[in-house]
Amino acid sequence: FLFLTANVGLSDIRKGMDLGADDYLTKPFNHIDLLNTVKSKIKKRKQIQSIAVSEEQYRISRELHDSVQQLLVASQMGFNSVEDDIMVLDQGTQSIFKRSQSFLAEGLVDIRNISHNISKRDEIDLASKIEVLLKQLREAGSIKTDFMYNVNKELDNNTKIELFRIIQEAMNNVIKYSRAKKICILIKIDDNNGKIQINDDGIGFNLDSSEKGKGIENMETRTKAIGANFKINTAPNKGTSVALIW
Repeated sequence: FLFLTANVGLSDIRKGMDLGADDYLTKPFNHIDLLNTVKSKIKKRKQIQSIAVSEEQYRISRELHDSVQQLLVASQMGFNSVEDDIMVLDQGTQSIFKRSQSFLAEGLVDIRNISHNISKRDEIDLASKIEVLLKQLREAGSIKTDFMYNVNKELDNNTKIELFRIIQEAMNNVIKYSRAKKICILIKIDDNNGKIQINDDGIGFNLDSSEKGKGIENMETRTKAIGANFKINTAPNKGTSVALIW
């Protein structure tokens, strides 16, 4: 609400503000003043909305980190403390224990990823974000990692975020399905071309089968959005290689 009026007394202005006015323009005024005032109020409203969203995102992120994640960590410690004693159990029960332990480790990684990603799209350091993912991956199990980063081109923030989401999706697939012992990530980008490659030594899968799921479709869509080509090479017992080339 912009009050446009010839009443310029202080009490009139205060009354207008009390009624919910966003600003107060006194006559005579020109169209430039009006447009600038509207632009200023829109900008201010967006800033307020952005702050409110960021605060809520921070609250959810902290809740996931401080509450849900801590419960999972405590559960994982309990599993680990009795791991040496499960040999007295039958094979079926041991298998259930191992699977549950694995699911718990995956859940911890997912919660950490979600907690880190529920934030406004601030400028990100792509290399550092990937290093955090790799650290989480090592903590979740016995997966070795190798990371090479050689970027000699300024990337806009949206591109970096999309690249991070693609790499994150690929790594989540490794954790959940590949049974890999090692994952290698290569990022090489300059002014002329670029290549990102994510290799694992896991069990692989048949690309022609129904095993190609939403995760791969999501990576393909994100890759297309940044103008790159998506390629995936895999076969049963041959590992998987995901590449982005442009």
